[in-house]
Amino acid sequence: MSKLIGAAVLATLLAACGSGGDSGSDGTTPEVIPLDVVRIEFSVFDKETNVPVGGAVVNYQAGDKTYTDTSNADGSGRLDLPAAEVAKTESPRGTVSKEGYEPQTLLVSACPSVQGGTVCILPVPLVKVASNVSIPVGGDTVRHLGDEQFVASGVNTQFQKATDTVTLLDADPLNDQPSLKFAVPDWAAKVQAGGYTKATVTLDIKGMQATICPNDAIALSGDAGTRTLLGKDSPVDGSWRPESFEFAVADISANATNVSIVVTTGRCPVVDSTGQLVQNDFDDFEINRLRVEFSK
Repeated sequence: MSKLIGAAVLATLLAACGSGGDSGSDGTTPEVIPLDVVRIEFSVFDKETNVPVGGAVVNYQAGDKTYTDTSNADGSGRLDLPAAEVAKTESPRGTVSKEGYEPQTLLVSACPSVQGGTVCILPVPLVKVASNVSIPVGGDTVRHLGDEQFVASGVNTQFQKATDTVTLLDADPLNDQPSLKFAVPDWAAKVQAGGYTKATVTLDIKGMQATICPNDAIALSGDAGTRTLLGKDSPVDGSWRPESFEFAVADISANATNVSIVVTTGRCPVVDSTGQLVQNDFDDFEINRLRVEFSK
């Protein structure tokens, strides 16, 4: 029988985080979690129907490694993560992806403890992709833009994975616009089916400092050209925040067949009181959960 996860059960799951050394309710001795591991046990389900969702890919990226599992038929699964990497990251998160659903966050930061030897149980509700929403290719995992050259310390430097743009910098150290592209292959089909005139790009961002790094940008590129909007400052506490950027379909063309979202990191020129340039590295920030919502 399928196990339905209702509100009461979700509350229980959220509270069920703790040490891996407690006695089981049936008197058996549970598995002891190694002290260098944080175990995340997750339960994926359809938000509307509460029906468990199997076959959802769950991943967490730490440094240059990716930890992945796929939910079972009852929606369950687990990830054993390196405790040291998780503990040093501000607002750690994984991503849950399943065809037909919008990518969702595995909110590791919601765990009462991310110390080694502990278990945290997290519910993951998935929302079906609406007819006016498109999910860009590759936008369903955490990505890091920048050069990892941190002038200052603090929560905005506590990223969970290595940069995805370092190869661009190695190839061209003078490149002022290292960026990542995310294709939107169903652009024309979505726009024409609904007669939409606007496209709002939303993505979760952590660590962007657009005020001091004015070349940070989000762009929509298509057959008719590219429309670029300036980035936005992320919370100073190092947490994630969804940001939205509205574009006109006419700027890209309703019939475009080669549309991409382009996220760019720019240099951060900072001068001291004497006018000397003391910082000119690239801004480092992370992004996740890209989506495009069409409207009229």
